[in-house]
Amino acid sequence: LPSYFEPWTKLAENLVKMIEDKQVRRKVDKMPLLDYQRLEGSKQQRLAHMYLTFIGNAYVWQEGDNGVVKIVPKQLAIPWCALSDITGLKPVISLATVSLSNYRVVDPDRPLAVDNMDTLCMYPGEEDTKHFFLLAAQVEFDALPGIKAILDGMHGVVAGDVHAVCNALTAMKDSIKVIIARMKSMHKLVRHDVFYNVLRPFLSGWGGKGSPLPDGLIYEGVSPVPRTLSGGSQAQSSSIQCFDAALGIAHEADKQAYLDNIRNYMPPKHSQFITAVRNGPSIKQFVEKNGQAALVDASDDCVKTLRNLRSYHISLATRYITDQIVKDGDNHKSLETRGTGGVPEFVPFLKSIRNSTVTSKEDGQQPINFDEEFDDDDDDVVDPWKVESKSAKGVDYDKLIKKFGSTRIDSALIARLEKATGKPAHHLLKRG
Repeated sequence: LPSYFEPWTKLAENLVKMIEDKQVRRKVDKMPLLDYQRLEGSKQQRLAHMYLTFIGNAYVWQEGDNGVVKIVPKQLAIPWCALSDITGLKPVISLATVSLSNYRVVDPDRPLAVDNMDTLCMYPGEEDTKHFFLLAAQVEFDALPGIKAILDGMHGVVAGDVHAVCNALTAMKDSIKVIIARMKSMHKLVRHDVFYNVLRPFLSGWGGKGSPLPDGLIYEGVSPVPRTLSGGSQAQSSSIQCFDAALGIAHEADKQAYLDNIRNYMPPKHSQFITAVRNGPSIKQFVEKNGQAALVDASDDCVKTLRNLRSYHISLATRYITDQIVKDGDNHKSLETRGTGGVPEFVPFLKSIRNSTVTSKEDGQQPINFDEEFDDDDDDVVDPWKVESKSAKGVDYDKLIKKFGSTRIDSALIARLEKATGKPAHHLLKRG
């Protein structure tokens, strides 16, 4: 940003230290009211909005539930809300803010990936927080081949091309599988307790039952009426709602109403694209009308893969939130059952939208619970450094063999090893 905006830039770039020293509010209170109209172009406007959003959420949640403020001062509120109107993003933390706006490419000559990106803004949590933000962005990038396939599938519907629609559904399924694999890397890069105790409070919004700010937040100099806004949430993922729209997934009325409303927190063009897909040529209707086995199978496989993604999201929510609830304090008590996106009892909500992600064959058989269907193979961790299992029975090696495409060590393999080395096999290879 231009040097005129140095008060914003300096605070945003040093935000972690300011939070740790409990100095965010003091710094903001002394900050001048700057003229946002001196920003030039959408790039500067988007960057400034991100800076102010990170600063704003830190201002509100610096002291946790017990020290929450009800008003943000005008020198922050006026430009924050004005830039929100310009960018189409809300004056609150969102998935778009922490991920889609919050990265830079380290080496332009290398592929876009987490290890080739860095964050522009940070909250406490060091590498865990950085990886959480970048993984959220990478998930949206991983979805791009699937989003393109949606358009190919819709063109196939218009042309009556069964082969094209089949290929599109397969590409969508493959893209969703890549997203699931990306989500599974979260455990290696983001520690559960750091996410829950350090980062998650700063991702909250304000307003509603159970919030420390039940009436919302007042933006001084903008309106004396408090605003109720949801915080950052995976429900704000444009790509997942795109897949829902393309596959004709219909959730329970109240759940769908929440998901429709949460689209207001996405970049406007993303939300418009989802609307266009939902109102465009229907892949689901084409599959049902045509009825060819290969087409139906491709559609069912795609829906089931999306359902598996949602099951894995429930698994993540359980490990990163439910299992991490602090029993000996209440500084972030409001987030124990309430999602950062404002959903009360968020696990039942997640299960509901997972259970309504059904194929045409399964539709009408509600209520269905797919808890038994999902196999979370992350319960077993086997690598060169450790062997762990949450199961009382220990590591399921049959599942590991299937997962990695390997085979058991049998007598024939041992004989080959002994022939190749000219020595007897080690006794551990023979233990069975």
